[in-house]
Amino acid sequence: MNNLHHKHPDTRVKIQVVLIDDEEDFLEETEEGLRYYEDNDYCFEVIGTAQSAEEGILLMKEISPDIVIMDIKMPPGMDGIEAAKFLGQNHPKTHVLIFSSYKDFSDIETIVKAGVHGYISKGSIKELIKGIISVYQGEPYFSQEIVASLFKKQFSKKDVSHLSLPLNISPREQEIILLHQKGLSRQEISEQLKISRSSVNTYFQRIQQKNGF
Repeated sequence: MNNLHHKHPDTRVKIQVVLIDDEEDFLEETEEGLRYYEDNDYCFEVIGTAQSAEEGILLMKEISPDIVIMDIKMPPGMDGIEAAKFLGQNHPKTHVLIFSSYKDFSDIETIVKAGVHGYISKGSIKELIKGIISVYQGEPYFSQEIVASLFKKQFSKKDVSHLSLPLNISPREQEIILLHQKGLSRQEISEQLKISRSSVNTYFQRIQQKNGF
């Protein structure tokens, strides 16, 4: 009698990523975290790492990951924003997810215009996973701290320092905030997202209500 047990094939979607960061320890920790993270629908394969934007761009000549994840600031050379612009022009099928340990999000508008698909605070592997999956699915992903910063800048001149996390902003609401940040009118947002103008107005009302305005 044959008692061999056949292992079921892994049917999860494999997302291939490249990590770019000037901190070697962080690269190793993040790669390990992605490799062993348990998810029912997705698994993650790090197919390349680099410690500078320039090194990462050279690496991209040889491989085609689904997502490039990189730090926004990697002195002394090219930063993450410049690299994102280059990748958007030369590797349009690859999504870019930026992370940062800095709490100053004053350059968000520049980041969005560079074609970055997501921007998160550095340090949480769970949030990184959420960001990867969201961006892979074609949805922008911005951490709640960053959404709060966008909201402060764009939607009110009041003192909003009392805002606390989580803000419970949905991916669609994030997308609308980002399009508004790019300068699109409500009508233009309606046309781009292929939803009615009244739906856009409703989303704006929800965003304001969620943040106590």
